[in-house]
This record gives sequence, structure tokens and C-alpha cells, in this order.
Amino acid sequence: MSEGMNVDVMSILIEKDKESEDYVDYFYASNIYTKDPRGNSRNICLGNVRGLFRITKVDLEAHLLLPIEHDSKNGCFLKASRKVIKQFKTNNKFPNKTSFQSG
Repeated sequence: MSEGMNVDVMSILIEKDKESEDYVDYFYASNIYTKDPRGNSRNICLGNVRGLFRITKVDLEAHLLLPIEHDSKNGCFLKASRKVIKQFKTNNKFPNKTSFQSG
């Protein structure tokens, strides 16, 4: 892992990729930041990183298929999968697109 890289766990975009009788796959994405090399005290956004997770329909369990790079504690995966499961429980339908926002 590159030193100083941070993934934004407060803003995560989530989009359905594939749905079958047994599971639903979702891409989830966030921005990645690093310290500004010009000496500013601020961080700069380097771009977007994506991962992939699956929710099994029989038990609503989330499974990480492809982690987001530099998200060592899988915070984005945990927040994104909880958001999708919560929306399913509320609406009895898996969302096509959603997001996790905090702060």
C-alpha cells in the first residue's frame, strides 16, 4: 500500500451490476486522496477506486469479491453493503443505485 493514501469512507457510490435468482452483485466506489506534494496542508483527490461485493438473497449475507485498494479495514465495503441491505429490508427490493453519505 502506498504511504499516505486514504479512501473516503464518508461518501460511497453503489450501483447494481448483476442480479440472479440467488444473489445480487454491486460495484461500490469512492475517492482516493493523498497529501499534496506541493507542501500544502491539504490532501488532493487522485481519482476514483472501485470494488465489488455480492449479497446472497437467501440470508442477506454480504461477501467481498474485490476490495477497494487502500481500504485496509474494508470500511467502504461494510458501509456500502449495510446500506443496500437496509434499503432492501425497507423496500423489499434491491436498489439499482444508491449511496452512503455521512458527515
